[in-house]
Amino acid sequence: MSSTDALPYELPETPRRKIGVLAEIVDIPRTRFLDVSDKDALKALSGLILYRHLDRQKEREVNRHWATLPQPLQMSLRKQRNFALVNPNWGIWSLSTEELENQHDWVQSINNIAQLLGLGGLSIAQFKKVLRFLEKGRLAGVAALLLAGTFLTVKNLEGRKIDAEMVRRLKEEGEL
Repeated sequence: MSSTDALPYELPETPRRKIGVLAEIVDIPRTRFLDVSDKDALKALSGLILYRHLDRQKEREVNRHWATLPQPLQMSLRKQRNFALVNPNWGIWSLSTEELENQHDWVQSINNIAQLLGLGGLSIAQFKKVLRFLEKGRLAGVAALLLAGTFLTVKNLEGRKIDAEMVRRLKEEGEL
């Protein structure tokens, strides 16, 4: 079994192209892998993507493997791993397909509620209304509206990232 078999992506045939695709997915420059064998690079990238789903023994194996790699690559791998451990949505590639679908459903339900409340996003007209409220001293209401608008904007951006990752996985599985 190849180190890339457990990944939720359909990858190209050649190891170098696999490395390029996976490096792009996890946002590590390809140049970090130039001084590393294809086998080691694929093992490192697979370990990174699957890290959140590994048991402690496998995590130690991944960390020991990373320790054998050049320092700049180690730093890049650990940085991305830490992002995914702190908040999996920062490393959306680390989510299982089931987690990704659940997150998509949650964001969609937030967006549906926002639409029902008329808070689908803050338009220029709404922003002008907020400024008028500020002039009249209605700070609490404005703060609440701005907070809600910011939250919904972040959720919309997150929803777009989730949609893009789901599309990538479906394309690579041949379902699109």
